[in-house]
Amino acid sequence: MVTYPIENRSPAMRVGIAISLTFGRKSMHIADLLDDDHFTQFEERLSEQFGLERFVGDSIVRDLLQKEIEDSRFNLEQLAIYFARRTEHFDRFAREWYRDASGTDYGEEFDPVEGDQQDRRTGREVIGISEGFTISYLLLFLYGTEYPRELEGWIRTRRIPAASHVARDVRRVIRETAKIAEQGGDCDAPPRSSMRRQSTGN
Repeated sequence: MVTYPIENRSPAMRVGIAISLTFGRKSMHIADLLDDDHFTQFEERLSEQFGLERFVGDSIVRDLLQKEIEDSRFNLEQLAIYFARRTEHFDRFAREWYRDASGTDYGEEFDPVEGDQQDRRTGREVIGISEGFTISYLLLFLYGTEYPRELEGWIRTRRIPAASHVARDVRRVIRETAKIAEQGGDCDAPPRSSMRRQSTGN
């Protein structure tokens, strides 16, 4: 098997390798991941592709992310390892999930992309996304790939009324992006699903 130098890998894969080397052998705290330069660069690249400003969350945001992880069947170390091992597919999933969910009306109770937030540091309203959004996306991705039968239940624990609709869409986006990965393609083409979907649930 030929092993290519890290500098010859894709940007997403380089992040995954770096995080694996950094966090694979130590106990982690949420700040370890959120403050890591590689993870930050990954989120900033995604948010730029989304057309959103990424802003640093305060202690409330970080506590909520920590609680979200604690309520799941994964711990932070496992998330970092999964992220490192499956960065390419997850990178495709995150981009397509954002675009797909942005074109779907799940009701006022749930904004799956969390794209219109207030930066608590300044009090200003921004069309942005808070640090750590990748963790929420990663949990959806891992439940959808590793424990698909538990995905809807996990979403319901977050008190999302449209849980079955969201779970169905997450599974579909995972299948679509897996096919893209197998074919060696990219998600940067105009999204198929987000153009055809409204609130029909199809």
